[in-house]
Amino acid sequence: MTNNTGEVSGELISSFRRLHKILHKSVYRSLGQELKPSPFLVMIHLLRSSKTNPEGRRVSDIAETVGMSVAAVTQILNGLEKRELIQREMDPGDRRAVQVRLTDSGAALMEPAFRHLSEIFEGLTAYLGEESGRTLVTLLSRVEEYFSDGAVHV
Repeated sequence: MTNNTGEVSGELISSFRRLHKILHKSVYRSLGQELKPSPFLVMIHLLRSSKTNPEGRRVSDIAETVGMSVAAVTQILNGLEKRELIQREMDPGDRRAVQVRLTDSGAALMEPAFRHLSEIFEGLTAYLGEESGRTLVTLLSRVEEYFSDGAVHV
């Protein structure tokens, strides 16, 4: 690793850390109650998928989409169910599977956060401009590919 590579790597670490902190404060805290990042990801996925899958999503599908193990998602769902933010029902097509969906309370909690998140990224797109926005999407897709191709254990 050259000196410049190490310098850029340090800048990337700092940038990702700062962006995470800013987004955490802005989005997660806008919920009006404490909701940690992992449950937030699960619930935002359920909200987004509720339009195309109103019957709910299987736990394995949720886990794959949010990049967590089924066991981790199950633990998150247990906590969300206790708070009456999600509900589970047997999948009529497969009695071994369970469908998960937001309750009305869960949807009411997530809809303002989703609108806020959308506004943030619409503002970012306007700030960057279409060409730079597309370049950022391409670069972030490459970052995602790098971390998910198995070369890096995350």
